[in-house]
Amino acid sequence: MSGSERKHESETGRAPAAMPIPAIAALASTERLEQLKSICRNVVDLSPMDPAQIVETFGGALILLEHGVPGAEQIVLGLAVDKPDSAVLMVSDSLPVHIVRALMKIEASDILPSDAGAGDVLDSIDRIRAAAEAVESKPE
Repeated sequence: MSGSERKHESETGRAPAAMPIPAIAALASTERLEQLKSICRNVVDLSPMDPAQIVETFGGALILLEHGVPGAEQIVLGLAVDKPDSAVLMVSDSLPVHIVRALMKIEASDILPSDAGAGDVLDSIDRIRAAAEAVESKPE
């Protein structure tokens, strides 16, 4: 195992798979965007885009939002109304009630603490994936 593989495993608590997440769109701090690059082949930085454009373009996809970054709340509210079939990871230690309610309207969402690392993001995605598979496998 190479040094970078050992570093990745120690940061995430997992042995490196070939980048387990193919793509994620994120509105987050520079540090968090760099962290995501260790677990994802394609990290799309949403900061140059307007919240309505983000909802329209990336709604229905996997999106990580960091509370406190300008536009994050508007994106959650827009996704809850226009694109509830999205998967949203919200990073925050304290969310306003209206944002929690909006996240509950989105099909797949999770709230991670501000100190969450790459391993926590992967665990959250695994939970979302497992929940989606459970819903799909239920007989109608």
